Amino acid sequence: MKIIIPFCLAAVSIFTQALAQTLPVTEQDTAQLYQTAQAYYKAGHYERAYEWFSKGADQGHVPSQHYIGVLYALGHGVERNDETGFEWFLKAAKQGHPGAMNNVGFCYQHGRGVEMDFEEAFRWYQQGADQGHYLAQMHLGELYELGEGTKKDYKMAAFWFLKAAGQKEKTSRYRLGRLYENGWGVKQDLKEAIRWYGLAAEQGEPNAKKRLAELNSAN
Repeated sequence: MKIIIPFCLAAVSIFTQALAQTLPVTEQDTAQLYQTAQAYYKAGHYERAYEWFSKGADQGHVPSQHYIGVLYALGHGVERNDETGFEWFLKAAKQGHPGAMNNVGFCYQHGRGVEMDFEEAFRWYQQGADQGHYLAQMHLGELYELGEGTKKDYKMAAFWFLKAAGQKEKTSRYRLGRLYENGWGVKQDLKEAIRWYGLAAEQGEPNAKKRLAELNSAN
């Protein structure tokens, strides 16, 4: 999960002092709470990150609510609890957070904190994908490829993998390679397959590396 931190821990103590004053919480305050929490998260201080994300979440800051879900899902700073993680993801997703939509879909697809339900997974991935979230696009393509939660449709799988691959999502690039190699949903094209495998391999995708090596050794 990519986290951009335009805030440093050196500023945390200053903001902590300011927060201690009994002043109304503004939108700028919640943004600073979130930046502080992210700084702690990036530094690996997960318990402190949880404390600060909680402050923002309690003020209704949706990205902070999403990250509370992440912390519970990963067991960072708190005891891992898939059910609680799912509840926070769902809370943020219902407020339009695309990353949370993806994570709700993932929970439904894999039965993490909620009963497995491919149709619900598909529904949430679709919402996140429509908002341009690259992982939701990749996962939606996966469901189309596997026929889980929807009718199997290689053309739609290729469509969504291409969307995600355009955002440099490595799994989608590998899966596009498979589609082109086998002619699933696209015109069979080994050169195009190798191109996508190569792009995925450059990003460290292990299956792409393996398949690319196999094709190269066969020539």
